[in-house]
Amino acid sequence: MKIFPFGLAILLILNCPLFALEDTYPAGFLQELVPAENLGMGGGITAYSIGARALNNNPAGLALEKGNEFFIGSYRTPNLEATIMKQNQNEDWEDFGSYDVKRTEMEYINYSLPKSKLGNLGLGLAFNHSGRFIRVNEEGKAVNAFPQDDMVLGAGYGLKLGKGLAVGFDIKSMRSKTPGDKGDKITRAYAINVGFMHQIGERARIGAVWQDIGKELSVKSPEKPRKIRQNFILGAMYNIKNSKKTKINVSADVNPPFEDGIRYNVGTELIYAQRLMLRIGYMRNTQDYYDSFYNISENSYTSPERLWTKEGLTFGAGIKFKNAEINIARTPHREPNLNDGEKIRLENQESITSLSLIVKF
Repeated sequence: MKIFPFGLAILLILNCPLFALEDTYPAGFLQELVPAENLGMGGGITAYSIGARALNNNPAGLALEKGNEFFIGSYRTPNLEATIMKQNQNEDWEDFGSYDVKRTEMEYINYSLPKSKLGNLGLGLAFNHSGRFIRVNEEGKAVNAFPQDDMVLGAGYGLKLGKGLAVGFDIKSMRSKTPGDKGDKITRAYAINVGFMHQIGERARIGAVWQDIGKELSVKSPEKPRKIRQNFILGAMYNIKNSKKTKINVSADVNPPFEDGIRYNVGTELIYAQRLMLRIGYMRNTQDYYDSFYNISENSYTSPERLWTKEGLTFGAGIKFKNAEINIARTPHREPNLNDGEKIRLENQESITSLSLIVKF
């Protein structure tokens, strides 16, 4: 009987590339629910995370944790100003328009609890908001809210199939609030992640996950995309050294298709005396966004589709105290890809900070 769910999971994963070319959800924050320890190693998720950290990433990892695990994470991006320049009639470069990407903050809580032979369960809650907190609007009414925010409730399940094999899925229900000319707009959607992991001996692990299979957002505007972006990710990790005082792990993910270049995450982790963790990695991810763009010559705002790339080195560190672990990571900010005849000027360009706390009991 265990062959059936395993075969079903493999069948779903092998068909993932057929769905990878969907329209994208402009916020895309569902792909940012990544723990700080992963981000420090370049952001690989497919084979590295187990327990509560696997929720929202590769839920098969829920099945590989033996005890209860409580996880709290935060992810903060600074405000970014990107000015697009074009040549005028005199062939001088001048400002054409600008993006003002508001800062965002995300907080999420996951909890995993083992259920023995019946599999392991996971529960999650996440909040994402952007812009400055508004206490009073232009009409003088009390608001006490962010201009845009999202909330996600999730539940996951992981099952061991024997000989190091595990499959899992999680379901996320999302509620999103965005400001509009006629008041706030509320949209709702759900998404499912399904994946598998295979522990090969004591040192190697491979995995695959199909992320964010879901229903279209309840957006009525024909100008905005309605489909949530889906990802199909393959990955592996390997323990290249395992002595009494020192452990060294390496991890790598690839995210096909490669229409806009290879999307990948690679990194390494040094664990010393089972207390101190040092991490370094490199990431390259691309995604379409629909950020507000100010056209200087027309004195107007639009939300055009543009491809953005997040690429660069990542750094992280962590420390353990008995059954608790604290982690921090710094990753690069996204930048807009340029079309022919364009240049860019970036202001307030800062790296992104992520924090996490893990408690096992």
